Amino acid sequence: MSTRQKLPIETGNLLANTRSQALSKHLFAVGFVARQLLETLHIDNPKLQQAAFLAGILHDIGKIDPEFQNWVNKKMGKIPESFIPEDGVHIDAPAKFSFEKHPRHHELSWVLAENLLAGCSLNATQRVQIAHGIYWHHTKPFRKEKDDKFTEPRAIYEIFKKSLIKDKFDDIYKKTLAVLEDIVNLAEKFEMQNSIPDFSKSFSSIPDSFPAYKKYNKWANELKEFQASVRENALNNLVRAAVISADRLVSGCSLDDLEEYLAEGTLVELLDKEIYQNKSTLQTNIKQCLQGFEASYPNSERNTAQSQAAKSLADLKKIAVINETASIGVLQGPAGCGKTKIALEWALNTDAEKIIWVCPRVQVCLGLLHDLTAD
Repeated sequence: MSTRQKLPIETGNLLANTRSQALSKHLFAVGFVARQLLETLHIDNPKLQQAAFLAGILHDIGKIDPEFQNWVNKKMGKIPESFIPEDGVHIDAPAKFSFEKHPRHHELSWVLAENLLAGCSLNATQRVQIAHGIYWHHTKPFRKEKDDKFTEPRAIYEIFKKSLIKDKFDDIYKKTLAVLEDIVNLAEKFEMQNSIPDFSKSFSSIPDSFPAYKKYNKWANELKEFQASVRENALNNLVRAAVISADRLVSGCSLDDLEEYLAEGTLVELLDKEIYQNKSTLQTNIKQCLQGFEASYPNSERNTAQSQAAKSLADLKKIAVINETASIGVLQGPAGCGKTKIALEWALNTDAEKIIWVCPRVQVCLGLLHDLTAD
């Protein structure tokens, strides 16, 4: 059975965040924007786009947790901190509630998603990508408890089940299916219902292990074997990055704006607004930086040599584009020769809009940050 069958469960009071965004609307919006983000970046891979969409609509499904709903309502002032339920059981008794000893929402989302997608039409690769995007859209929790009980996936289920006061776990799963029914209805308006598989109506099992953040074949002897791992990790990263970016954009919307995007079917404008309004000023900033060097050291042989190195690097990329081949330019030189400045000028010559600086040590990274942000 799929979630297409309407479930008589009220979902409008389930919230995703302190902006009062309804959980179902937040989830659909994140899934839609995550998929659209890959398409905007010209990543023409329908299976990967579907994985990003499904990871998005399931990434916060664990927020159906009654403890999370209590927390978000308290943050919004809808219920007082001293609230005691009708049955007389205070959530802070016998000990003060803490997410240190309770499953985080992305952990619970992953466990629920693994069961929701059991037996569906997705391939194994997509299942791995979705699990990765959900579990790792937040960092892995570091719990202070020495006897951390969350070292096994089953602990997420067992501890969550014991925390339930009014509901049984089956009731939580039914609410999950009801939220997904709302998402299916939204998907039909945006003509994306075909991207949603039939979800399993029953909770059946706990995964044996957590999704790996990175996976490499430690027995690999050939470059091709290593490349296979690199590709798998890279595709997982794309799904995760799309979900995180989409989550940031949707969570940044006011309740009224999100409602308007959904009502008018214009959710894609949220991504367009981000791309075009926040267009990079990197080129302008680099020009100003280089002009400062020229003003301070006019007709400098050092500046000339650095410019020539930057031009040579840029020419490598232009040749690669003409020949339709991949190219990685390598700049090698001793400390103090001006590699940072050369890299900036290379970025200017190749019309770069963003630079990602990867450093082997924190101290090196902090030094670069200081150089790049100093007056």
